Amino acid sequence: MRYPTIFAADSQIKFLPTVPANPLQCETFFLHANMLTSRTVAKVLNILLEHGSYSRLQPPHYLEGIIAPINATILKKRVLPAFTRIDAAGGLILSPSQHYLFILRNGFWDLPKGKVEAGETLAQAALREVKEETGIEEVEIVRELTTTWHTYYMAGQTKPILKKTRWFLMRAAQESKLVPQTEEGIVGAYWLPYEDAVEIIPNAYRSVAQVFKAVNADS
Repeated sequence: MRYPTIFAADSQIKFLPTVPANPLQCETFFLHANMLTSRTVAKVLNILLEHGSYSRLQPPHYLEGIIAPINATILKKRVLPAFTRIDAAGGLILSPSQHYLFILRNGFWDLPKGKVEAGETLAQAALREVKEETGIEEVEIVRELTTTWHTYYMAGQTKPILKKTRWFLMRAAQESKLVPQTEEGIVGAYWLPYEDAVEIIPNAYRSVAQVFKAVNADS
């Protein structure tokens, strides 16, 4: 079974089925699964968020948290209850000329995505969010790409948020004019050729880099 990697700012929490031979390496925080409680999960999260903050004023500081040994039961009963879950969906859109649609949100390159609303399928939510955040109309889903997880704190919530996002590869009918949804912190939306997309990935959220890697895995 493949366990999720949870992104926390520029850091990440990895779940492994066995304890690595040398887990206490530089830039690694290890927690044995026997010590797992909501409180210890919160402590790991706080460490990662503090040391892996979103800042591009200097090179990104990646800190890795490892929790092991893990299995499906431990993940379900000890890890997931420590969070408030949110399901989201989004898309990586290609134009007929093979340009990628990227948005600039809160100072970071991102892809359109958002929370799944009541009664929506994941695909419906992804298409709606793409249209709302970029103004694009003629777009269709090609296939599902990957799933990412990221966590953060939200005011008024007693638990950290854990957002599970399903990503879809989409194709636009044309390279139409884009209208960024400014009320969502989006200040720009752009069609980028592959070479430019590769250049901006280091200034994107790490989950976005995972999505971009997934769509180009076979190229």
